[in-house]
Amino acid sequence: MYRLLFAVLTGMTLSLNVAYADINDDLAAGLPVKTVLENAVSEGKGLADAVTEIITANASLTCACLAAAKDIDPDQSKAIDDAATKALGAPAQEVCSGAEPGSRGGSGVETGTPGFIPAPGGGGSPS
Repeated sequence: MYRLLFAVLTGMTLSLNVAYADINDDLAAGLPVKTVLENAVSEGKGLADAVTEIITANASLTCACLAAAKDIDPDQSKAIDDAATKALGAPAQEVCSGAEPGSRGGSGVETGTPGFIPAPGGGGSPS
């Protein structure tokens, strides 16, 4: 009987550890930044706090993190920018403002349409 109880409790404890993976674990697993943010929010962490934690863990993800966080909750844009600025020690918008349209801009996120080259004379759409 004690073995059964021990096995059940051990199984429950292990499943709780897996269910509450933290931001660093998600980043180490190579999950997309938006997924990392969504996981953190679903576990009860504030979006701005998650942004701070991601940028503190890996500042090269700043631009991707800002874009993903604002996509998740556009109403928190100011709080997101403030959290990023606090984590960076510099205005977050300045860090990401050097990105050219269609470039990676240091964020690791392609902003143009990959593989699409407009026909001479402009226009057209990716197919």
